[in-house]
Amino acid sequence: MYTYCKNDIEYNIKKKMRIGILTFHRANNYGAVLQSLALQEKLIQLGYDVSIIDYRQKAIECNYNPIKWHIILGALRRPRLFLGYFFKALPTLFKTAKQYNRFRRRYLKCTKIVKPNNLVPQNFDIYMIGSDQLWNIDCTKEIDENYFGMFDHPKDSLIVGYAISTNPKSIEIIGYEKIASYMQKFSVVSFREQTIHDLILKKTGLISRVDIDPTLLLDKAYWENMIWLDCYSKKYILTYFLERHDEEELHKAINRFAIDKGLQIIDIYDVAKSPDTFLTYIYNAEYIFTTSFHAVVFSLIFEKKFYAIKSEEDHRYANLLQLVGVSDRLVNHDEFESVKPLNYVDIKCRIEREKSSSIDYLRKLRQ
Repeated sequence: MYTYCKNDIEYNIKKKMRIGILTFHRANNYGAVLQSLALQEKLIQLGYDVSIIDYRQKAIECNYNPIKWHIILGALRRPRLFLGYFFKALPTLFKTAKQYNRFRRRYLKCTKIVKPNNLVPQNFDIYMIGSDQLWNIDCTKEIDENYFGMFDHPKDSLIVGYAISTNPKSIEIIGYEKIASYMQKFSVVSFREQTIHDLILKKTGLISRVDIDPTLLLDKAYWENMIWLDCYSKKYILTYFLERHDEEELHKAINRFAIDKGLQIIDIYDVAKSPDTFLTYIYNAEYIFTTSFHAVVFSLIFEKKFYAIKSEEDHRYANLLQLVGVSDRLVNHDEFESVKPLNYVDIKCRIEREKSSSIDYLRKLRQ
């Protein structure tokens, strides 16, 4: 499906092959923006000329737009909801959007804006689709064929994937026959989760890769450059739950844990409005309790003590935890004290092994 060049990085530096990344860089989500940055930076380090295609995907733009038209238009029917949105939610959403846009302007190298019906830029040698949940219907709200390589591109260019994520439900909705058809557009398809790779192999017989999330491709020192060392004066536990966790027993267990350790509890939504503040609060936490894939990733990068709570979406970080040999960190509320201490010497060795394989793939991509 692809060939390796003989002089890889030296050739790329001389040739300056152009790579356009198609991903979720516009989502005001910590992980989405940080993985976009990480893939961009690693490809630049490998000698490529890299840009992120500034694709304005409809569902992503709607979801993260501070102006919620359905609330505004329904103001007369639900005035209390409108007032709460206008005086409380809207200022927060605008502040968050401003912080994310500041971060994107500072760190991301983007093309001109590409709207859904516009032509994808035609000046790239390689179109790299990934990472993040680009094949997850819950995110795109429909099958967005741009993320499946169904766009016009130069005949001598390649379409490749890197650590694309999805879930079994979305794969079933899209359909295996259509998935197989889309995969024919790719020179290489790369998934982030082993479970997705195995499922598609079983159902279609098509071969793909499994690669680590881009954020793990960069060294700890790179991310430490974004840290504010004095973010909070007291020691704390950081909680970050993507879905609502109303289970009373879970919160009671975390509170008991905090009291036992003599720590305060800080929720990420109360303090972090941008990717760099997210990194800062993870870096300075004593413990992290989370259902976020990228909170688990950065807990590993910063060598933190953490617990990944079992949830409906835990397959995303369950794969990662298994990969680095700490599956017991996936816990229920009554299992906090039953897991063994983290051995970061072993964890780092496992990450480096996977990282080496993924970097080798990126380094050697060419026609």
